Amino acid sequence: MKFSTLDILDKKNDVVTESIRPFSLRRHLKLDFKSSKFDIRQKGKYFLGFEKNKKLSICRLRNTIGLFFPKLIFEFDENENDKFNVRFSYLSLTIIFFLLFSLIVNLISVINSNRIESDLYGIVIYILIFNGLTYLEFKICVNKIKKSIREYELKKIKTVANNS
Repeated sequence: MKFSTLDILDKKNDVVTESIRPFSLRRHLKLDFKSSKFDIRQKGKYFLGFEKNKKLSICRLRNTIGLFFPKLIFEFDENENDKFNVRFSYLSLTIIFFLLFSLIVNLISVINSNRIESDLYGIVIYILIFNGLTYLEFKICVNKIKKSIREYELKKIKTVANNS
């Protein structure tokens, strides 16, 4: 999904990526294949980052409770200065496809038997929970990005003030 950087973050991509880099742990593999479990020793770091071909990909560092949230990967492209992409990791996509497949199979079963099975309610509840967790993860990530931008700008102002 594409989002406008100006609408959500009130900044252009170059400012956002410059602000995020100091608060990210750099990784050399795609973020889909890396665990984003938070390590207490990583103070001041909010993201895992992967950079390739002028594209910065980040995901939020998560604690044990946060591992239940779907993993969202934010991608900032230097060529598109006013938009960013948000996508699911491969594991989260697998879960989505499994839930949708289960829903379709149960709907076909309901159509064929003319009665609603109890599994259908459970699947709908799981889909709603997954959507709610995705929304929360998106909001948490956006807030962490905004926090890193504020901290970076404050640090920059302090550096300029100390040099004067």
